[in-house]
Amino acid sequence: MKPFLLAIQFLTVIPLRVKGDVTSRMMGRSIGAFPLAGMIQGVFLGTAAPLLLVFFPAALTAGLLVSLLVVTNGGFHLDGLSDTLDAISVKTSGDEAADRKKRLAIMKDSTTGPIGVIGIVLTLLLKCMGITAFIDLTGNDSGLLFMALFLMPVFGKWSMVPAIVKNKAARTHGLGKLLTDNSGWRELVGATLWTAGIAGLLFLLFAPYPSSNLPLLFSMAVTGIMVILYLLAEATKRVGKKKTGGITGDLLGALNEISEVVYLLMVTAWLQHST
Repeated sequence: MKPFLLAIQFLTVIPLRVKGDVTSRMMGRSIGAFPLAGMIQGVFLGTAAPLLLVFFPAALTAGLLVSLLVVTNGGFHLDGLSDTLDAISVKTSGDEAADRKKRLAIMKDSTTGPIGVIGIVLTLLLKCMGITAFIDLTGNDSGLLFMALFLMPVFGKWSMVPAIVKNKAARTHGLGKLLTDNSGWRELVGATLWTAGIAGLLFLLFAPYPSSNLPLLFSMAVTGIMVILYLLAEATKRVGKKKTGGITGDLLGALNEISEVVYLLMVTAWLQHST
């Protein structure tokens, strides 16, 4: 239970206090519950959508849902995205160690540069457009809309797990090092099973119409999303190793944001050709 509570504490603004001693190993285990923290955000999104659509058109509803997503995690993933973009945009000086030190310093700086601002704007714009497409493509099927919105933060949070497991932290202290040093394949397998299990349960509850091919198509879609996001996590590892010497919290936040956009694009394409 504590790893789950820690995951909520790390990834949302829900004010939880974890009682008792919290060991380093327990903090590492918490990454296995990251998709469950995303599930809480998914409940907010999926529940709010039909209520907002009663009063507002699709585009405005999408904007409000994206705002809700940002508020429920305190906007720190977007902050990580902007810091990451500002840091990796630093031109190399020829001194690799000095460049890495400079990038890490930029990530800790509270000032947001123009590249970071552009990244935030494009991300929010794509999310608004993607959710608007969800609403249009699902039509009157509130169950399908609930499922599509619910799974977005679940997959986003899952994508951070393979980027943490068997990786090196860029800094010698802090939360990132605790997570990388105290987690492993067990947490990745657990997070993957949670994600696939949540997706499967939602399919059983909200399958839009009976079809012998639909379970196979849905399974292929879920598998495809996870494969693409896993490759994205591996790419993030490589970027972190090259640019900062390892993974950072900002890189993980950037990965979450990009993964949610990729999820929106993939599911929109799937809905476009299957509904």
